[in-house]
Amino acid sequence: MLITPLAELQLSHRNSLLVATPDGQRIVVASQSKVLVLDENLMTLFEYDIGYPIDNLTISPNGQMLAITNEEGQLLVIQIDGKVLFEEIHPTGSKMYCNGCLFSNDGTQLWNIVEVENYQVQVQYRETEKWNVLKSTVLQSGDSFSYFSFIPHPENKVLAAWEAAGQDGSWVHWIWEDKGEIKVLEIPELENKIPPEFHPAGGEFLVVDNLSDLRCYRFPDCHLMGTATLELEEDYFQYYMCYLSDERAIIKSENGRLLIVNLDSLKVIDEVILTGYEPRPTNELFPSLADEKTLCGNLSSFKRVGKNRIVSIHNNFYGKQQSTLLIWGDNLLFGECSQPSPMAPYTAQLIQSITNANVQESKGKTE
Repeated sequence: MLITPLAELQLSHRNSLLVATPDGQRIVVASQSKVLVLDENLMTLFEYDIGYPIDNLTISPNGQMLAITNEEGQLLVIQIDGKVLFEEIHPTGSKMYCNGCLFSNDGTQLWNIVEVENYQVQVQYRETEKWNVLKSTVLQSGDSFSYFSFIPHPENKVLAAWEAAGQDGSWVHWIWEDKGEIKVLEIPELENKIPPEFHPAGGEFLVVDNLSDLRCYRFPDCHLMGTATLELEEDYFQYYMCYLSDERAIIKSENGRLLIVNLDSLKVIDEVILTGYEPRPTNELFPSLADEKTLCGNLSSFKRVGKNRIVSIHNNFYGKQQSTLLIWGDNLLFGECSQPSPMAPYTAQLIQSITNANVQESKGKTE
């Protein structure tokens, strides 16, 4: 499927962080200490340097605030124009990358992760008027040098916390609030897998495992619904993906290609090729690799924004420290996609399953 980008913008840096509001009206790109705020057409609204390294950031649903964290233990909340609203520093004895942060769906709460002692990690959520911590709980207390990030479940009552410790592995925890307490459940089925990509209705999710296979799981019981292996020479499924419809998803490959997967058959059925950014033989892009002829592109990352748009970052070749931001989409690319129920049935199933398990455990101790 050939698609012509709707807009593009040259960036002066690579390895950028990318966030956007649910409606796609605000897109934010950050690298090192610099922040660039754009509208849905990639027109610049604000550009500034906060003077601190940015390892993670999140944008409020209304597009009015950014929360920024880094490995130094700093939490910074700013208005979209750069004005500081709140700042807090938790010195980290182990230099853990405790930088997960996420605004709640209504923007009234902020979730974040801090290290309170050496390798003692705490999940906190705070209100967004005076930024006081309302609740907190320990997430893990091992001895791993870890990075943390949050992924919201579509019903907006459960979070996935992804913990990555390099060669030591990665883990996923479900986090939710129940009766005034923060609950945490580690999911053994998701060990050594990338962060989950939830279906917009919340009843399933996609991950890529440590063998680079794409897996589809049911939520919340993590029943494995199917597995796909990429049958392309010297290429593998990689980190970035999103649902296009109830039946299809798009996923980045290791070689920077955009592959469309049918979720019923779990087979690659098409490829998105962006005009001007077509995959080319490796030896054309990198002359020093004269014998490498595998097709590859320059896609770095992408994110679905709004109803039928995707924004993507493409690193320039030949060692240049720049990249290009594109926004693109096509009515033929997207399809019907079920939306979350206001009754939050999948969250209810999760809480009920935990309650049942606790009852069974209590019965076992009394027998």
